[in-house]
Amino acid sequence: MQAGWAHLRPAGVASAFRTRVRESPATIAFGIPESFESPGVAATPQPAQTLSLSAAWIASPRWALRLDVGVPPEVSVRGSGVAAPPGAAGALFQLDLADPALNPLVMQRQWSPIASAQYRFRDGGARLRPFVAAGVTYTWFTAIRINDAFERALDERFGQPLANGAGKPGPTSTTLEIDPLWAPAFAGGAGLRLGGPWTLTAALGYTPFDVLGTLRIRAADGTLLSRTRARVAVDGVAAGLALGYVFGAGRDDQ
Repeated sequence: MQAGWAHLRPAGVASAFRTRVRESPATIAFGIPESFESPGVAATPQPAQTLSLSAAWIASPRWALRLDVGVPPEVSVRGSGVAAPPGAAGALFQLDLADPALNPLVMQRQWSPIASAQYRFRDGGARLRPFVAAGVTYTWFTAIRINDAFERALDERFGQPLANGAGKPGPTSTTLEIDPLWAPAFAGGAGLRLGGPWTLTAALGYTPFDVLGTLRIRAADGTLLSRTRARVAVDGVAAGLALGYVFGAGRDDQ
């Protein structure tokens, strides 16, 4: 068993946004297409800290199977770029996602347990044992919250104009759903035997994954006015330090 600290951060992020709007006389008059992309708009997850928890089954002096769970961190997402429909309508209906008053745009809890196989170098009696690991993670999100200021801005700049154009005036509502996902997970590091059953482990992990979120704006009566699908490709990196205790193991197993 191990418990420690982990620092999570994106090493690289790429975003793609596509929006579909409900066609109405107003969208036709303003030349807003039914579907369009938003170049230059991005959503970037921010670094986070969390408590890491893991358990390993030592299958042999060299091999171990690990399960890393940890405490789900709250991850905030900041925006950049100007969201606007293409053409002349873009000058009338636009929103600067980098506006500090709107950020972070979204906050959520990220659950990313990892199951992996670990190969440990050197003999079991060595005090310092480097290792590599490869496995898979299943990630999902809970407690998703849209920034109130961002939601109001969406209502004013996009929601109400679309609602009025569709003949459904009044305040609009915004919801966000984030799809769960599977992704590969890789790690490398070293374990230091402190004495007896105690160990200290330092590790660096890498997980590339694609997050697909769907933002919907609805009229007061529930009519869907627009749907934006955002795909965010993240090269996630995690650095961790953990203190471990090996149950029922001899010197050569650690």
